[in-house]
Amino acid sequence: MKFTSLWGISSVFPKMLSHFIQAWHEVSLIKNVNSIWHTILFAVLWTTWLNHNEMVFDNGFLDAHQTFFLAKTRLALWFKEKHQSVGVSIEEVVANPPIADRLFFKLRTLSKLSWKALPRWFLKLNIDGTMVENVL
Repeated sequence: MKFTSLWGISSVFPKMLSHFIQAWHEVSLIKNVNSIWHTILFAVLWTTWLNHNEMVFDNGFLDAHQTFFLAKTRLALWFKEKHQSVGVSIEEVVANPPIADRLFFKLRTLSKLSWKALPRWFLKLNIDGTMVENVL
């Protein structure tokens, strides 16, 4: 629930983990699988599993704040490893995970909209498309 609140979402989770996992991707905010949103589930589950093992085998204890921080850190590290060209630091992603999607998709959009020279024989006429209405 802490992760969904970072995206401004209030949520209620089902009792069964399998239903939760199925719903996570069905209710996805961003359909692109490169989104950091799709990595959250794996970061949380892996962090929880490691925390569980520490509690069972090393007499550790559950600290919810530490677990959340570790999951956010793991999420940031995984995202940066996969998308090294995104100009955001790991610390920035840990502090604000949604920023990774905003920067990643902005970068992808800009790279797709690169300028291309027109053929020599092509004539291009630029027109100002503004319009003013008489408002009385």
